Amino acid sequence: MKHLLSIVTAAAFCAVLGAADIYVDYNRGNRKNPGTKAAPLDIFARALNKAKPGDTIYILPSDKPIRDAIVFRNKSGEPGKPITVDGMNNIFLGTMPLNPKEWKEFQPGYFKCTRQIGTNMSNRYFMTLKGKIHRMGRFNKAKGSDKFKKLEELLPGEWTIIRGKVAKNTKHRQIFNQDYIIRLPEGAKTPAEAGFEEPRINRISGVDIAKDSSHITVRNVIVKHFHNDGYNFHGNSRNIILENIAAVECGDDAISAHETCLIYVKNFVAIRCSTAICHINKSENHHENVYAEGILGQDIFCTENTTNTLKNAWFKSDSIGGFRLTTRKDTNQKFEIQNLRMLNRNPKAIFNIQSPGKLDVNFSDVKIANFNKVHEFYNNKVTVVKAEEIEAEINEARKRLFAIFGGQLEKALGE
Repeated sequence: MKHLLSIVTAAAFCAVLGAADIYVDYNRGNRKNPGTKAAPLDIFARALNKAKPGDTIYILPSDKPIRDAIVFRNKSGEPGKPITVDGMNNIFLGTMPLNPKEWKEFQPGYFKCTRQIGTNMSNRYFMTLKGKIHRMGRFNKAKGSDKFKKLEELLPGEWTIIRGKVAKNTKHRQIFNQDYIIRLPEGAKTPAEAGFEEPRINRISGVDIAKDSSHITVRNVIVKHFHNDGYNFHGNSRNIILENIAAVECGDDAISAHETCLIYVKNFVAIRCSTAICHINKSENHHENVYAEGILGQDIFCTENTTNTLKNAWFKSDSIGGFRLTTRKDTNQKFEIQNLRMLNRNPKAIFNIQSPGKLDVNFSDVKIANFNKVHEFYNNKVTVVKAEEIEAEINEARKRLFAIFGGQLEKALGE
């Protein structure tokens, strides 16, 4: 964790000569404005185009969710001069109302949209109805989630997908003529009147940093209802610092790093996503102060040649997959876990490893409760306790980390 402290300290003292503050206001900004606080820009992308190493982009507070994402592609700061994004605890929302040009009524009360999309993305598809997520029993990265309903099984206010012909030998098994179908709630005449929304395909993750992007700090951000991940990192994104961030009800992972990314995360909340933490390939990932709740698929799932640290983490989960570290043959994963409390409320959850490769795990002060099975590898390194022995501590951690967001996280959850 020394790496995290040194980088955060460097970022905190980067009052570089010539560094600028750039402001964005999604309610009153204008694309022609200079980006000052008095005359802000209208969207993040335009502010990022102006940003130079050492600059800070402020997303001014909005009284309603922002239907956009924070996306970096081949954009970097410099050592000691990161590009910083301060979301000011705004809620970024990943859904949009159904497009009436795409969705057509094919029988009374039933609307359909036909698309071509890979199974990898349709598996994590969901809808929202008047702001509440409707997964229809499905969630990613776990066996046992329900299959898509048949058309004749749909109840008012439900949706399904009817898959058509699969094109073989295509990446992610592309689907042709895949029908997305909704049945309107009683009394509604259109999807808009009912309040249906779906995830935006062109904004699949809330914070999306990829390719050669480095020396970036993102702080004070809440992302909700994104198709894929809350926070997603690809390519060679290095020295990415994330502070005071939350992911709510996203289709896949709350946070996920790939390839050769290097990220540092401090004060992170994951609520009702399919997975809380999922890292793969050769990424290096450091986490401090993590709270996760209502996770459905996997609490923590890391694989291949990742290097990970997790310090101070509290989970109250419903995941079927539980905790899983894997290494494939000829891979080597390292994971250091310190002060972990994990209470799982799913009777099938397992705390385990699958390790034909090399797995170097160092546990310190780990207590878990209510898991169906704890892999024998961990028996002398993990303390299995009763739920009441750790629940109060987990609840207290929730209060502490939620307080960082100044009531905005409760607003995102409808509490």
